[in-house]
Amino acid sequence: MHLLSVENITKHYGLKTLFDDVSFSLTTADRTGIVGVNGSGKTTLLKMIVGLETPDSGAINRNLQARFDYLPQNPVMDEDCGVLDYLFAGQSPTMQLLREYQRAVQTLARHPADRQRQADMDTMTRRMDAEDGWTAEAQAKAILTRLGITRFDTRLGLLSGGQRRRVALARSLLDPADLLILDEPTNHIDPETITWLETWLGRLKTGLLMVTHDRYFLDRAVNHIFEIDAGKIHSYPGNYSLFLERKAERSAQRRKQAAERQSYLQKELAWLHRSPMARTGKQKARIQRAEAALQDRQNTRPANHLTISLATRRTGKKLIEFNDVSKRFGAQKIIHNFSHTISKGARLGIVGPNGIGKTTLLNLIAGRLRPDSG
Repeated sequence: MHLLSVENITKHYGLKTLFDDVSFSLTTADRTGIVGVNGSGKTTLLKMIVGLETPDSGAINRNLQARFDYLPQNPVMDEDCGVLDYLFAGQSPTMQLLREYQRAVQTLARHPADRQRQADMDTMTRRMDAEDGWTAEAQAKAILTRLGITRFDTRLGLLSGGQRRRVALARSLLDPADLLILDEPTNHIDPETITWLETWLGRLKTGLLMVTHDRYFLDRAVNHIFEIDAGKIHSYPGNYSLFLERKAERSAQRRKQAAERQSYLQKELAWLHRSPMARTGKQKARIQRAEAALQDRQNTRPANHLTISLATRRTGKKLIEFNDVSKRFGAQKIIHNFSHTISKGARLGIVGPNGIGKTTLLNLIAGRLRPDSG
């Protein structure tokens, strides 16, 4: 199934050109990973594809019959919404059924003796039987559990940032669109869950477009690579390992071409020195070719590295000290009476299963969260 065509798009941010006359197309058979240095425009490209940003010129033509689902790095959520309510917010018939069933359950819980509510619940139960809604509900809870979310009635505002991100991922996996667009999907999940996610994505019969810094995940999950380099997109069939091999071949070819241009220029310069008064038409044409080759060499010269020297001040040996720090979200205890000193020069790794509080600890260190005590 054809999903979209990108035709000659250009995009600038100030004086920086992110994309210059870029074209490509995607189908449901494409499972594409996007690579490029930081700031090259990977996330911007995803946003343009789903219509959150527009190119300065060119066009993006989407199949109006196809569904697109974009999971950003920091999804916006209604903090008063429950986990299951958020999960069942999709537009497919199955999601609408689960949403209605969930509302019937909640209404009956508030009015257990109301006969009309009981009758509505009976009707919804028969619909769930007829339309195999129980399987979809069980699958939703299984996905959440596999991603470390076990309290299905919790409000989103009581979850940590990593937990909210995993709930958003669960919704994308439960009701997959024709094109699933993921921006750093392995953030906030542990290695065991990443392996499970690879298997789940491998079973989906949809198109996939994603940005990730996890090269091992990228190697196993895609069959196509887009490399963003100097405003252009270079397309490589195959996974990340094949991309590295073909990129090395392409780089070697560019070096060979640069060496050939250099040799040509040296010969032409030697000829010009021997014939400083050349004025015939053929000689003028030869001079123009040499100038064109010189211009091409200047345009393909690698960018200079920028070195910035920053002023520093003495901080002493102690950087951060935790004294009996505790933090909870609702009834869930995340950190309890934690004490530790981080000294200058320390190199620390934080490990633990999903939902254990790794991101919460980083946010406490950064001052984005305040401890409940300590």
